[in-house]
Amino acid sequence: SLPTEAAHRIAVRTQQILAYETGVANTADPLGGSYFIETLTKQLEAEARQVLKRIEEQGGMYRALETGWVEGELERAAYRYQKEVEAGERIVVGSNAFQLPPEEDSEVAVHPNPSPEAVRARQEEIRRFRARRDTGAVTAALRRLREECHKGEKHNLIPALIEVVGAGATLGEAVGVMREAYGHEYDPAGRLRPIV
Repeated sequence: SLPTEAAHRIAVRTQQILAYETGVANTADPLGGSYFIETLTKQLEAEARQVLKRIEEQGGMYRALETGWVEGELERAAYRYQKEVEAGERIVVGSNAFQLPPEEDSEVAVHPNPSPEAVRARQEEIRRFRARRDTGAVTAALRRLREECHKGEKHNLIPALIEVVGAGATLGEAVGVMREAYGHEYDPAGRLRPIV
């Protein structure tokens, strides 16, 4: 069967992204003898070392985060990137190159909103799941997770998370406990209530 016009457009856009955004076409044979890849790797390593050196000069990553240095660096990088896009120095397919006329452009629903029926069905599924589980085991596992979180940000939480999942806690419950342990709201949206 023949592809639809939309499918054809996606295929062409994919090729354009590879050709114009990745830099793969900047050399005749990017993997030939791997000299090109080796050069890029060395360049990336040198740039990474410079960034790490600048972080150390700030007093380490934690201090750099506290002082807002990291946020400032990210903002400056985003600003530079946007200026390059707007000046046409950096190609972004569909944004500043190979644009469709507005009448031909259409939004692609990446994550369409579920129907009210699907939402109700999922809520009922979660209610049934919670009714079947051992609430005592879930509560105990979530309390242990909270205790493990209080041991510091470098402490390994994987064993406690495995226990939480094995006991039947939901992702929302586990994340909520971790958020609270680190000084944040259990659920910023205000939809979930803590069970421990």
